[in-house]
Amino acid sequence: MAARTAFWIKRFFGIEYSLTVHANDIFVPNKFEIGLPQIFSTASAILAVSDFAANQLRDRFPDTASRVHRVYNGIDCDSFQPAEPSPPPLILSIGRLISKKGFDVLIDACALLQNSGHGFRCEIIGEGPLLMELQARIDRQDLGRQVLLTGPKPQAEIIARLSRATLLALPCRVDVDGAMDNLPTVIMEAMASALPVISTEVGGIAEMVRNGETGLLVAQNDP
Repeated sequence: MAARTAFWIKRFFGIEYSLTVHANDIFVPNKFEIGLPQIFSTASAILAVSDFAANQLRDRFPDTASRVHRVYNGIDCDSFQPAEPSPPPLILSIGRLISKKGFDVLIDACALLQNSGHGFRCEIIGEGPLLMELQARIDRQDLGRQVLLTGPKPQAEIIARLSRATLLALPCRVDVDGAMDNLPTVIMEAMASALPVISTEVGGIAEMVRNGETGLLVAQNDP
């Protein structure tokens, strides 16, 4: 919406503007009267938060490729402290409860851990339309004591939970509508807390999570 406002401001007043393009803008764009082609044609700079996204935009809009730049999101590293986990291990996952986040896959992975005799806790922080479906999945697999859907938390509490976690798990995937994550900021927040990250190669995640070095990358939809 802000970019569309800037589009009209430039048209009427000649004021230059730039914009940052996020995951849904690229992978499942809404149909607006003023869409990305019109906005890109007049923007001075087009920012993407990963190389993956930047390359997607250059391929789709070759006439504006020279104005597409990758600028990673930033975080305030001073707000985070190295994690000090205590047993049992805490698996943390954070995000909106929607299909592309893959939380159902994480719950199934927790069932495998439980069946193999491993002690652990898993907290999924967030809210969304799949809350009841995910809770039913937890209940069916008798994971109520291990897996907790905490609901949304303010940023200060998320930082506190990161400081007590053992790892961050983000089983991101491409959903049936083509929606996917680009490069979730929570990955950088976990790394600022010295946490390993387990995720997938969806979007630009592999630019931040180096397999076997800063975390593990696994196949999407595979617990």
